[in-house]
Amino acid sequence: MMMRSFHRLSLPGRLWVCLLLPTFLSCSHSAGSYAPDEVRTTLDMTLAPRALMEQDSTLMLNELHPYLCYADEDSPAPEGYKPFYISHYGRHGSRTIHKEAPLLKVMSVIQPAFEEDGLTPLGRQLYDTLMLLKRQTDGNVGMLTRKGVLQHTGIATRMFARFPEVFEGEAYVSCISTVVPRCIMSMSHFAMVLKGLQPELDIRMDCSERYTRWMNAKDVERINRVDKMVNQAFPLDERAMLARIFKRTQKNKTGFMDALFRTLATGLNLDQSVSGLHFFTKEELASLWSRYNVHEYMNCSNPAEIGYERMRLFTPLIDSLIVGADRALAAAGKASLSAGGGYEKPHAADLRFGHDYPLMTILCFFEPEGLETGLTMDQVNQRFATVRWISMASNLQLIFYRRADDAGCVSEEDVLVKVLHNESEVKLQGMTPVSGPYYRWSDLRHTLLSRAAQYR
Repeated sequence: MMMRSFHRLSLPGRLWVCLLLPTFLSCSHSAGSYAPDEVRTTLDMTLAPRALMEQDSTLMLNELHPYLCYADEDSPAPEGYKPFYISHYGRHGSRTIHKEAPLLKVMSVIQPAFEEDGLTPLGRQLYDTLMLLKRQTDGNVGMLTRKGVLQHTGIATRMFARFPEVFEGEAYVSCISTVVPRCIMSMSHFAMVLKGLQPELDIRMDCSERYTRWMNAKDVERINRVDKMVNQAFPLDERAMLARIFKRTQKNKTGFMDALFRTLATGLNLDQSVSGLHFFTKEELASLWSRYNVHEYMNCSNPAEIGYERMRLFTPLIDSLIVGADRALAAAGKASLSAGGGYEKPHAADLRFGHDYPLMTILCFFEPEGLETGLTMDQVNQRFATVRWISMASNLQLIFYRRADDAGCVSEEDVLVKVLHNESEVKLQGMTPVSGPYYRWSDLRHTLLSRAAQYR
């Protein structure tokens, strides 16, 4: 099918497929074969937070860590069931620094000290590191890096290889994103891969403020409340760091260490990697990780102290998942029944591209095993690690399976779904699967609507 379509492509189209083909051929349904430059992590991400960090100190970067791919071999679906639709929410890939303010704060302190020979040898090393990072950031704040591109092309390639039945013929694929450029670029590269592998696909891309409202909803009052709570609970003592960096005592430089961490933490996502964790002591890193780990949980789920405001904000996103699935089921039934008459395209996939906070929130709706909701602030760092759930390009995929009867009809009761987090099958708390990770869609649909109803 691909080769027949290949000869109908323009020369640029043929070149694109040729570039992608080695990547496609490297993928298979079995574990162990992944797209170039993106491999399954060998880390045990199920460990308790402290033990998890001891495996690799870069895991202290929390949601700023480059993509952690968990892809694994697919469990056999029940007999007679085949995949026909994918619903997806993905975070943008690796980017440069999110905002320039932390870098500007750090440079406003370290640049004058450098010019006045006020830096220690370690301080001069830090200055050189910051300049390497700054050169890749100037005029490029918040933008997708080449690493971010490779993350999404890898995810798309593996999706196509694992579930080729979904992308047959002229099937329709909807791609939407928020208006943030890194999300738009993530969507575009993802879609180009699918189009290159199956040129007949009807892929439509769109972005607008309308989507941003419910794919990246903001609650400034809650964010400010969380900031205040975290700052009070996890104060930072930066005197020792300032003494290691500067020859002379730095006064009124509160917030330097925090700004420095936020700046350097992005370094591994840059095209020319910048490593900066060694400028902090083990104790300082533990304090910084604690702050931001708690902040992510408190801001993105339903912690005991704050409640369900964040969950309420993203009930429209849950509605979108359900409406998309309902539409795909309806299209599947019509396509099956229209023999020789008016043909209706199968609805192959709804692909959404957004940000980390919304993804963390909708994960709390699904309640995968290992993710605890309703924790108190004191419990978070013992029982939750942001990096396990959210890294750059993290994603949630719902893979729908159907079994048609002799007449080609598909009923909701015959539809199964499995959930992938970072491309790995997960089981869901409070639900009974039909087998393995496969759940009846009617059950999951009811569960999602019931949970959403609690928060509306």
